[in-house]
Amino acid sequence: MIENPQIAIIGSGPSGIYTAQFLLKKIPDCKIDILERLPTLYGLVQYGVAPDHQSAKAITRQFDRLFENKSVHFFGGVEVGNAIHLEELKKLYDIVIIASGLYGDRRLGIQGENLPGVLPSGRLTRWLNGYPNEELKPLLVGPHLVIIGNGNVAIDVARLMAKTDQDLINSTMDLTRHALLGGGKVKTIDIIGRGLPEGCKSDPLILRELANIPYVHLTVEGNLTPDNEDSFPQIVKNRLKVLREINNMGKPNAPCQISIRFQLKPIEIIGDNSVKAVIFHDQNKNIREISASAVVTAIGFCDAPDTVISRDRFRIKNEGELSYNLGENLYSVGWFRKGPTGTISENRVDAKEVVEIIFRDLEQSLKNKAKEKKGLASEELEKLLKARRVHWFDFEQKEEMSPNKSQNTLC
Repeated sequence: MIENPQIAIIGSGPSGIYTAQFLLKKIPDCKIDILERLPTLYGLVQYGVAPDHQSAKAITRQFDRLFENKSVHFFGGVEVGNAIHLEELKKLYDIVIIASGLYGDRRLGIQGENLPGVLPSGRLTRWLNGYPNEELKPLLVGPHLVIIGNGNVAIDVARLMAKTDQDLINSTMDLTRHALLGGGKVKTIDIIGRGLPEGCKSDPLILRELANIPYVHLTVEGNLTPDNEDSFPQIVKNRLKVLREINNMGKPNAPCQISIRFQLKPIEIIGDNSVKAVIFHDQNKNIREISASAVVTAIGFCDAPDTVISRDRFRIKNEGELSYNLGENLYSVGWFRKGPTGTISENRVDAKEVVEIIFRDLEQSLKNKAKEKKGLASEELEKLLKARRVHWFDFEQKEEMSPNKSQNTLC
């Protein structure tokens, strides 16, 4: 095996951090450099997890301990493909791992999607979480919000828009931005899914959390007692059970009415200079029109338009997942490898698997193939960045560059 293998990880989200942790356990003498296009760390945890879910965000304290190891260095604000090319990294390091994730919002592909008042959920949650350079034209959601999609992100958006500023005072929410959107003042929220209730992807705990907001009345529209329920996996049975339990929860005259609806396919968003309604087909192809003053799309993620290292570059035909091994000394992990599926904990499993594969490759095919280097790869990387006048941020500057946590005061 190569002694003291030098490894570059592209991306500092959960998959990248977990991969670094497992590498240090499996190969204690390795050197790891983590490159991140943002000046800040932790990607999805920092900017994708809802700001009122502090227990989930608290995992960053565990991640911080990784950088107590002198063998790990952080290069924030360094975009691979611009500041340094992927091929250059492959020459500098024994192993390069792409863990850059996916942050582009999937489009509906229907007429009216570009109307003012249609907000992609990824951009919306990043904006509310203080994502660097994320610009979203301030817009009052108005009284009637339609959310297309019924996964965890959709439920998060509904909960955040139903809650008042007072509810969010102990969160990391930017309350000024929440107020600009009209959070806590929405009268109706329709959460729409194309599939059957048993295909709903929302976590049961998150569904209960939405239903337990005191000033909300929640109803569920759809067949919640399918005839073949006994044949479903336990997780699906649990979800159906929760959907039945939360149906009609809260007072019917509550100020915020939330409806979870199934088997409605969006056909068109209608309006002139703003959103007025969304047209759907139901399971019988009948037209259904739901009034809307704003629409949030929450139907998944893909490569963003400005992505430099695209999954399509490594895709074989129409495969969903990429291989762990993308070629000589190049690997992939997390959402970049699998697509936008799996929770943070599930991507930890993916990180462990890629490390096992890297370890086997180092033992076998990479035997006696160590590259001749002038010195440490991190030192060579610093020289390249300095020569190109690329400024980067190290771990010690983390607090300076992290989202402002002092914003949570009511004016």
